[in-house]
Amino acid sequence: MKYAIIYASKAGGTEQSAKIIKDKLFFEHQVSEDDIDVIDLKKNKSIQISQYGRCILGTGIYVGKPHKLVKSFVNDNLKTLLQVPISLYICSLGTDKDNENYLKLFPKQLLEHASPISFFGGMVIFKRLNIFARLIMKSITKSKKDVHHLKHQVISDFVKEIAES
Repeated sequence: MKYAIIYASKAGGTEQSAKIIKDKLFFEHQVSEDDIDVIDLKKNKSIQISQYGRCILGTGIYVGKPHKLVKSFVNDNLKTLLQVPISLYICSLGTDKDNENYLKLFPKQLLEHASPISFFGGMVIFKRLNIFARLIMKSITKSKKDVHHLKHQVISDFVKEIAES
């Protein structure tokens, strides 16, 4: 089966998560590297979804919203996405309650179709952000240093569920 890990990232957590997912599929679940495409929506917006046996969608939450490229991709391709197995991961430094509210930002049909859906925690690499975003993230994180709060066990469980389905 061919996997597409489709994401867009600003602060770094979603991109890092995509790489971890690929590595876990390859190293822990023996999926051939040729069968795993990691697709950054900033670089590639036209994806032939039908060539994949599973699409894994990833986004960070920025100012309470998913990345605009992921949101556009989902809206533009919803019918096609509903024809293949979909998994969804969200990177956020928010609370569990915040995360549950973020689900409301996605089409109901996608959420009913997607499995698993997981919240991976968050990561902020300040040098990747513009000055405005850096100020906001410093206020949110109460730190001037990069923040690494990805939940590696959650990512492992997410990948295991995908590999075993």
